[in-house]
Amino acid sequence: MLTDISAELEKEFGAHATPEREKFNEEAYAFYTEQILLEAKKEEIIKE
Repeated sequence: MLTDISAELEKEFGAHATPEREKFNEEAYAFYTEQILLEAKKEEIIKE
């Protein structure tokens, strides 16, 4: 069974361009960026 993620996001965080959805998008991007940086730091430590 496939789930329509767009519909789930809209139900949970509101439609595109609403303040709630924009806040979610910002927080999700910040989390994603943090994870990328964390992985890069881990790889750098391993190389040393």
